[in-house]
Formats: sequence, structure tokens, C-alpha cells
Amino acid sequence: MHDKFSEYLNGQLHNSAWAFFLGPFVQELLSHVTNEEMRGLARSAGIRAGREMPLPACESLQQMEAAANDHWSRLGWGIVTFQEYSGHLSIEHRFAPLRATLGEPAMAWAAGFLEGVYQEWFTMLGAGRDLLVRQEGGTDSYGGLVYRLAR
Repeated sequence: MHDKFSEYLNGQLHNSAWAFFLGPFVQELLSHVTNEEMRGLARSAGIRAGREMPLPACESLQQMEAAANDHWSRLGWGIVTFQEYSGHLSIEHRFAPLRATLGEPAMAWAAGFLEGVYQEWFTMLGAGRDLLVRQEGGTDSYGGLVYRLAR
């Protein structure tokens, strides 16, 4: 039963039209740069995307989460939850289409895109340059990613 659910959900997250374009494009890029350089490019693209799709002024973390989820919902890019802990903020992004569209090997660099988006949003809303968003761990089977905002 779990395999059918996984197949269905990943099928919903996969976009064949974009995979057709992005697959060869990414392979060409990777023939010229390392995975580390590609991750830097993805992060920079995410920062740019965050600037182009800013969040409105938010007075609380809950408002920021709701505003982010409004953007992700419009784009079909999953959902995010923010959780405060002592010394850091956890950013859990679920159901991102990156893994389903680009494949598991691409997650070594593609997760940098969302890292960049969240970095820009937190910076724009006043987090300052000392707090950095960094990925924690890998990707789950549904494209879920966890990031940490901390010094």
C-alpha cells in the first residue's frame, strides 16, 4: 500500500515537461562544473527567486510561515513549517517537486535552491547576515528537506 501511495504522490510532484528541459540542461551544466559549484549556483538562483517573490511584512513567525505557504501553494511547491528551538530555527519543507522532477542524485545540489530562497526571505525580514540557512540531512522520499537557521 505504501508503495502505491509513494508512486502516486511522486507522480503528482513530477513535471514531465520541465524534466524534459531540465534533465539535459542540468547534465550539460554538470559537465562543466562540480556538484559543489552547482549547489552554489542553485543557492544563488534561490536568493534571486526569493527577491523576485518576496514575503510581505510579517510580525510573527506564524505570519511568515503562512505567507511562504501562500507562495508555495500557488506554485505547487509543497508546504513549509517553521519550528523554534533553543539556538536555531528549523525549516521543514515538504513535497518540493525537486526530487521528483530532477531525480535523487540531483538533490546533492538542487536543495541549495530552497536554501537560497529561505536565506533571502529571512534576510529581507530582518534576520541579518549573521544568521545562515543550511540544509540538515538528506531528502525524504517525497521531496522533504530540513534546513536550520542559526549563527
